[in-house]
Amino acid sequence: MDINKENIFRRKYSDEGQNPHPDLGTHEQIKASSIVINIPQLKRLMAMIRGLPGFMFCPLSQKYGLNNVYKRYVMKNSFRKLIEEAAGARLNAYAPYSEFAVGSAVLTDNGSIFTGCNIENASFGLSICAERVAIFKAISSGSKTFKAIAIVGNTKGSCAPCGACRQVMIEFSPEMDVIMSNLHYDIKIKKVKELLPDAFQSQDMKNHKQ
Repeated sequence: MDINKENIFRRKYSDEGQNPHPDLGTHEQIKASSIVINIPQLKRLMAMIRGLPGFMFCPLSQKYGLNNVYKRYVMKNSFRKLIEEAAGARLNAYAPYSEFAVGSAVLTDNGSIFTGCNIENASFGLSICAERVAIFKAISSGSKTFKAIAIVGNTKGSCAPCGACRQVMIEFSPEMDVIMSNLHYDIKIKKVKELLPDAFQSQDMKNHKQ
């Protein structure tokens, strides 16, 4: 390590007791690092990668509770938009019993987005998941085919849909992408048919014998 460079970095960013780039870690972590961080070069690298097709940095809005501001993902812009919309819808969840708020956003084949949140009831069986709220809103507005749906919840890993929601999804769009995320932006993306293999579908009703 170049000790002189390290000392310059320490004096520049440590004297005032502030870290101008909190995503790089605490002062103690920066001082303990064996890597000298060149901030201008880092900014140029970020700008370069940001301009590449398919790449983006995701400064997701803090008001939605999404962390890890500068995480990078290879993702369609429409998927990023869905996650942000789902995170916003989550804030409207009515979950006084489970205290588990979930938000969802569904993208229709014509590019419209409909959001939903989970809504609970004292009669627990009447509660409904965020995914079905979003899908039912879209259907009631005339859309019946979907490209993708995003789900955001405060889970340890990505927030996956329940079995009932998977069955509703596959009824309308088996090829739909399901974007599962938590507040830390841990993401999994799968097709509905992957989440519910060998599903009971409309053709099973048509082929039944009297």
